[in-house]
Amino acid sequence: MVNTTKISRMEDALVTHQQPIYPARCANACLGLIVFGIIGFAPVATNARVTQINISTPVNTPQAFGGQSFAAGKYQMINGTIRGEIDPKDPRNTVIVDIALAPRNARGKVEYSTDFQLLLPMNPSQGNHRLLYEITNRGNTNALTILNSAQTANTKTMAVDPGNGFLMNQSYAILESGWDITVGQSDPGFGVTVPVATQGGKPITGPALEEFDIDVTNNPPATQTLSYPAASADKSQASLSVRANFGDTPVTLDAATWDYTDATLTAIQLNPPGTKFGVAPAPGPSALYEFSYTAVKPMVATLGLAVIRDLAAISETRRPTTRAHPTRSRETCSTSILFALPSPAERCAISCTWVSMKWSVRRAPGTRAAAPRSRSTAYSTGRPAAAASI
Repeated sequence: MVNTTKISRMEDALVTHQQPIYPARCANACLGLIVFGIIGFAPVATNARVTQINISTPVNTPQAFGGQSFAAGKYQMINGTIRGEIDPKDPRNTVIVDIALAPRNARGKVEYSTDFQLLLPMNPSQGNHRLLYEITNRGNTNALTILNSAQTANTKTMAVDPGNGFLMNQSYAILESGWDITVGQSDPGFGVTVPVATQGGKPITGPALEEFDIDVTNNPPATQTLSYPAASADKSQASLSVRANFGDTPVTLDAATWDYTDATLTAIQLNPPGTKFGVAPAPGPSALYEFSYTAVKPMVATLGLAVIRDLAAISETRRPTTRAHPTRSRETCSTSILFALPSPAERCAISCTWVSMKWSVRRAPGTRAAAPRSRSTAYSTGRPAAAASI
């Protein structure tokens, strides 16, 4: 049983994180107010896209990394899910494939949900006001294992290995979230939920091609999951081919050699059931299978990039000066860094910097401070760093 708590000032409640905060819904809530207030980030406007943040960190959760101290002091871990929405008519969102066909809520917006984890100093004043936002790789994290030489990666439920403490000694906050539609929120990794596109309320079908690269000698798989369900169980509408090497001519297998695993039509298997992919008489252990079929229920996959955009944009804000606080720092988050391990996370980072989904940072109503320019930088380990002002 999870309690729902409404809090008028989420920023105050989360700064110390002394009490567990469970799913809390605030009208027009934004990430800057609810989560990033912990490290001094401020809300940009009341019409921010993040609509709900559910914090699922268990009661009496120990401090992150076993309570170890760093130059920035001890770190805390905050886990949960984030729900948001985007305007499908906004020109910055029209580049999202099939966004016009996505179902809309009562406000005419398209909704999404993602897992998240925030690691940051227990004492916000010890932070450097910089955020390392990692683009997870198939739902897995790599920032701590690569940058901190940690032996154990953090997951969406724990962070136990700080490695050499590099990022913590530099006082960074670290954000993880989902974006890849192949990872669901019920999976162990950081997942995302996006809507399924429809045409006039009816299912959309279309050709799909799956590649199964079998490159294992120990316990090869007996089933292969499809990215999308098949539209029909009629095997004449699908075909399976195999070849030993990429440059070889594919050999189409007889329809009797394969079947769908069950009535959901979401996976295939070889016959007789239990036959391993890549095992004789098929080429192996480096067999490459291709399965072509008519698929149904296409997800609005590019919405995963908008998730990253929205969370990163919210984090880069300035807290405007006021008469009550004339010396308040106008820039509370100077830089956010996108970190990605090559393929597919690197490709995602490059897409985030190249597509025309511009960061949306607006001036808060009633303030005199000019709207800040977003200064995100995307770093990957496989190619030269791609600077972004998007």
